[in-house]
Amino acid sequence: MNKKFLCCFSTMVFLAVVLRADDYRWIKGTFSWKGNGTLTTQVIPLFGETYRVNYSSVQKGALRITVVDMATRRPLPPKELVKTKQLLQPGSKSASGPQKAVLIIEGDSHPWEVRIDQYLDSMQEWDLMNFQKKQAPEEHLAIWTGTGSEEIVFDGKSAPWKFRVVQEGEGVVNVAVTSDPAKLYYKTHLHNPAQSGEGWITTAGTVTIKVTASNDTDWTIEAVK
Repeated sequence: MNKKFLCCFSTMVFLAVVLRADDYRWIKGTFSWKGNGTLTTQVIPLFGETYRVNYSSVQKGALRITVVDMATRRPLPPKELVKTKQLLQPGSKSASGPQKAVLIIEGDSHPWEVRIDQYLDSMQEWDLMNFQKKQAPEEHLAIWTGTGSEEIVFDGKSAPWKFRVVQEGEGVVNVAVTSDPAKLYYKTHLHNPAQSGEGWITTAGTVTIKVTASNDTDWTIEAVK
């Protein structure tokens, strides 16, 4: 083979690698969540090899964030990406990720915010945009309304699915969602009218939704897919 051709070909490959390496950038807020207490997120795709977990708290409180690889159902090392007893100032941690993951966010009654940034090249960013555009409209599975405390048992025959809780009046509403054996998927504390929260169930099966509320406080919970 012609040496001049080989030299030109090698140069083109080198330039392609360099250009691709320079093509990466941080895409901020590819996924984000707000709430308090405990939340299991939806399954999220990580299109690149590097992601960043950003976290903050309006008030000082405890927070722990674990990223679970959906292929192995095991936490990624380090097992607890974020663990702090007194969280106040915003912070972030970077890590390498699997193709799909779930975040387990565990806090107390103080509000927190968590955001995922991804380090992507132009093709991976294109994949992310296509994923976001192709999200199907929500399908309602069930809705419950009540006043005061109540316990609801719901069979989510297919996963994942999402639920929302809305406080409709003055008072306090605490909601915990667990499966059998007792796995806590979601826990929140609402104390203002029209305050809401939502969480995701990633495993098919029966869950128990336990509502502990003031006697005269109305609430609505709905399950969607």
